[in-house]
Amino acid sequence: MTNYLTVFDHDIEGEPRQIGVISYFREPAWRGDPRDCPSDLDFYGYVETDYHVLDENGAYRDELQDSGDTDQVIEAIKEAMGDV
Repeated sequence: MTNYLTVFDHDIEGEPRQIGVISYFREPAWRGDPRDCPSDLDFYGYVETDYHVLDENGAYRDELQDSGDTDQVIEAIKEAMGDV
């Protein structure tokens, strides 16, 4: 059993699913002089996350892991984590 930071309901391709967030890191956009920024990623900011797509009962199934639009799922994770 994986310990999730949070689990929330999310529809993927019209099917009810749950998303279990395993890890989450947000680097906010750089606020200083762009010439002093360590990298282009730091300038714009980014999110790193690991998650599982779970069935509607919260059970992990291998066949669900490649389902859905990754960008849409990550946006839903950012919202669930309070970063939107």
